[in-house]
Amino acid sequence: MAILEIRKVSKNFGGLAALSHLDIDMHKGELTGLIGPNGAGKTTLFNVISGFYQPTSGVISFRSENILGQRMDKIAKRGIVRTWQQTSALLHNMTALENVMVGHYVHSKSGFWKSIFNTSSYQREDREVREKSLDILEFMGILSARDELAKNLPHGYQRSLGVAVALAASPELLLLDEPVTGMNPTESTAMMTKIQKIIDKGITVILVEHDMKVVMNICERIIVLNFGKKIAEGKPEEIRKDKDVIKAYLGTRK
Repeated sequence: MAILEIRKVSKNFGGLAALSHLDIDMHKGELTGLIGPNGAGKTTLFNVISGFYQPTSGVISFRSENILGQRMDKIAKRGIVRTWQQTSALLHNMTALENVMVGHYVHSKSGFWKSIFNTSSYQREDREVREKSLDILEFMGILSARDELAKNLPHGYQRSLGVAVALAASPELLLLDEPVTGMNPTESTAMMTKIQKIIDKGITVILVEHDMKVVMNICERIIVLNFGKKIAEGKPEEIRKDKDVIKAYLGTRK
């Protein structure tokens, strides 16, 4: 059974159809690439899945439950978490550790009054969150930057911190929006390794990325969008040879 089912989903902005009658299934533990030219609808689809946008029509089900109309925070609590293309989404005047701790509080059990009065249960939860956050920073290879302000981190560290914050929210389905953008080859290779380890943890991942080396090397399945429509779906070797994909996106070698 699919963990995520997208049926006939469309999203219009005025007279522009950013998404048009999309049908997509995601199965638990998959690493699926979502590619296409700029303006193909990739980020719009992430925005619709995560609740940032509401679709014009269609149905989205997560673990067999309809999630349309729910707020982003409710969808995140259900287990769908996304990263953002822009590092501006980080809390730049907070440390790397504090950023990840904020991610954990999607599932916080301590209410407002417990935090105000600094109760023993709040203190205990805060210690647990801190320990888990340090573990995530270590997993992402940026533990040494735990006390640095996010705005002072190099670009590669900021990209890794964005993924760390998403992991702190305990996703079942992780939407990675261009995680290696602006990284050098060494950083990109390290991020590919981390994404594969995320899959090993049992987390399902949809990856939007323009770096075809990353997509072709680590994704089990690739979905190709163009002008808001799905034009191809298959294994990397199938996508490489697909004439419609070559024409719309990959191009031909001379």
